[in-house]
Amino acid sequence: MRGDWQRLAGADADRAADLQAAWCDPRVRAVVCARGGYGATRVLDHLDWEALRAAAGGEPKALHGSSDITALHVAFGTRLGVTTSFGPMPAGLLADAAGRDDLGGDLAETVDGFRSVLFREGGDALTGTHALASGRAEGLLAGGTLSLLVAMLGTPYAPPPAAGRIVFLEDVTEAPYRIDRMLVQLVQAGWFDGAAGVALGTWDRCGDPAELDAVFAARLGPLGIPIVAGVPAGHGPRQRTLELGAPAVLDAGTLTLRAPGGAR
Repeated sequence: MRGDWQRLAGADADRAADLQAAWCDPRVRAVVCARGGYGATRVLDHLDWEALRAAAGGEPKALHGSSDITALHVAFGTRLGVTTSFGPMPAGLLADAAGRDDLGGDLAETVDGFRSVLFREGGDALTGTHALASGRAEGLLAGGTLSLLVAMLGTPYAPPPAAGRIVFLEDVTEAPYRIDRMLVQLVQAGWFDGAAGVALGTWDRCGDPAELDAVFAARLGPLGIPIVAGVPAGHGPRQRTLELGAPAVLDAGTLTLRAPGGAR
């Protein structure tokens, strides 16, 4: 591994060229990122956004990934006007399922959810575990991994304000005090102003769940919008796939996040 690659698959310009070549190839219908981790923000300056936008105007294409890939979700959604899918990746749970015909439980849900969104077959409602604020909301689904959304603030690729949108948030190995600090930054930046609702995914290895709920209630509760926690998406054993940029309905009464007219 070359030292200047810094544990990545290649130099930033090379990785950007690979991504652009795949997206702009008319034979390619989906770009599925192998893993997250680190490095996606570094390719953004190396992409030809006009070429990517022209390619997006042809046959529908899918961009899929999670975690660090949040950077690509935000940039592609904002600059290309496409929906993208946030979910499990080949170097993670999808690898665990490869070649097996005895899938069950969480892994089966993960694979089925990935397949249904990728092939636009519709999908079941995702059911959370509890509500932190009541209500019902409709809007386009936005968000992703919290630390990436915060890292992009103040850059040319910053996530657009969440006004009118349902915000999905999740993260991994972030202590409650760090999550608190990141939420404060988003609130102080006005990013949550006018948001329609918040869906909180899994917070794998992020500390005491009760402390996390207290953080979410303190920072997001004053927004006065429905908040559903425990949605089975993000890092963790259940990684359901979400279509970012697509219409969604959040219902704190039924603890569901779903597409309009979808399963309740």
